[in-house]
Amino acid sequence: MRDDVEHLLQRFSEILTRKLTLLRSIRTEENNGRYYLTCGDLDRLASSIETCSELVIEIDALDYDASGTRSALARTLGVPEESLVAFLRSSGEESALKTVSLLSIIAAQTRALAPEHERLLALMEAKRVEMEREKRSLESFGRVLGAGEIKGRRDSSS
Repeated sequence: MRDDVEHLLQRFSEILTRKLTLLRSIRTEENNGRYYLTCGDLDRLASSIETCSELVIEIDALDYDASGTRSALARTLGVPEESLVAFLRSSGEESALKTVSLLSIIAAQTRALAPEHERLLALMEAKRVEMEREKRSLESFGRVLGAGEIKGRRDSSS
């Protein structure tokens, strides 16, 4: 394979490898988040959510770099960008096949993350509703206590 193509493939693979690492980190953080939510450790849950947000920002930047590298690779090879993966797969070159494999793994990881993320959001919403219900109960109890204190003070002054 030509040096310029090999260089672009290597760069693309590096970006994809980093993205895969970040996706796995998000999966770990979301698993942690479900655990923290179940345990009621809201401080650690907030920290886990913040970490996920930072990882998503980094993935967005990587996606931008990957898009540019993918376009440059397609241009250099003289193939339409939508045909790049098929072209790389058919080349039989080790570095090309590694890149195709990474793309496939990333797609699978992304598909697997979606329902897990939705589950975490549902759990968080359920916890929010539960906490709101508890807050209302405490407010009602506080009103009852407050009314009793006022009545008790009036009764003791008579």
